[in-house]
Amino acid sequence: MEVMDFDLGLSAMSGQPLTFYSEYQKSGREERLTYPTQKGKITIIASKKEGLTKIDYNYSGEHNSASARREITERFALKDDIHGIYKRINTDSFMGQAVTELNGLRVTKNDPWETTLCFVISQFNNIKRIRGIVRNLSQKFGEEREFGESSMRLFPTPEALASASLSEIRSCGTGFRDKYIKKVATECASKVDLDELNDLEYDKAKRGS
Repeated sequence: MEVMDFDLGLSAMSGQPLTFYSEYQKSGREERLTYPTQKGKITIIASKKEGLTKIDYNYSGEHNSASARREITERFALKDDIHGIYKRINTDSFMGQAVTELNGLRVTKNDPWETTLCFVISQFNNIKRIRGIVRNLSQKFGEEREFGESSMRLFPTPEALASASLSEIRSCGTGFRDKYIKKVATECASKVDLDELNDLEYDKAKRGS
């Protein structure tokens, strides 16, 4: 498929959740991004030509061509009216500069739990350290899945982190965030349905009802 105004590198490496557990590579004009989902592994191959970004992809596990395409389209908001969005947010010189210099950066649609955990880890932190912590947590607590000839660790579930001790969580480099991680994991594993909250209107979700 071909998409206008889409930059894979900017979108994936911009500090959004995918930044912290995906594998990104660039060689010449070609970019590759590999990441695990609950259904399998996705690899995106993107190349730019004449203002368009051509997207090819590979998949494994329970994915098929249609589900992989849907995952990529939804994850990177490829159906969004990006020109309309740029027009609405381009309200001053700072945003104008951002729109120009970061053209093609998409706001990714991420799993609510991935977003919540990465936000907790981001307290007084930087991208390099956040990435290290997320990868350590995934390696220690994420389920290992075989995808063809390779394997990957999935993002750790709330249940896995809720059952871990503070010292086990802290061993992943979390520092003082260990207790917050365990607390939010425990809440999400037993009381809070993030997917249900995600479907509510903003005001109702904020009230938790």
